[in-house]
Amino acid sequence: MQSTLLKEYPNKMLVTVTQCVFSTVQSFIVAVVAERDFSKWKLGFNISLLAIIYTVIYNYFNFCALILFLTIYYLLLL
Repeated sequence: MQSTLLKEYPNKMLVTVTQCVFSTVQSFIVAVVAERDFSKWKLGFNISLLAIIYTVIYNYFNFCALILFLTIYYLLLL
């Protein structure tokens, strides 16, 4: 599907941004259907916020490690 889309719209960055925006809107709609009480959406300084911060940091370092591994692997193949 993406190859067909990229043939018609060759700007990869615009396609990626558009996909992210539509995914965000779709996720928001699902979240509103799942939890209609907006007061429960507020983040307080509690374990929920710490879990989110931990997840962001953990995934960031995993992503960096993956990029480093792939870069080294690619350089060794040359």
